[in-house]
Amino acid sequence: MAKNQTKSYSKTNLKWVGVLLLIIVATFLWSKLTPGQKPISLPTKETNLPISTSDTSETNQKAIAAVLNLQEVKEFKQAVSDNGKSTFQIGMEGFGDEEVVVVFEFFPDHRTTFNRYRVKNGQISRYDVLEDKWVNVK
Repeated sequence: MAKNQTKSYSKTNLKWVGVLLLIIVATFLWSKLTPGQKPISLPTKETNLPISTSDTSETNQKAIAAVLNLQEVKEFKQAVSDNGKSTFQIGMEGFGDEEVVVVFEFFPDHRTTFNRYRVKNGQISRYDVLEDKWVNVK
């Protein structure tokens, strides 16, 4: 009888160790998100929904629509579609102390950013990574 109780006790301990390991791994992965970055789930099809689904304000939707009308974004979207190996995505993203429109593509194993755009008072600016500044598009 004592032998069976020991096996049950060991199985229970093993279950709790597994739960504890799962919590530790989840906490570690969550801590790897950069400050201000929102966790996202990988979409399975093309969508124009914002990355930040908690903020679908009219202003953000207008900014997304304006960026979608840029020739360079249209060409990128077409290139992604023609390639067939990734999906075109556009949405809002925290960037520094502001929300910007981000255009990117999802591959099965990673995300590649095409560009970030800031829309203020009808003026669209593209972020120049090398110069670390905003450049007017139109």
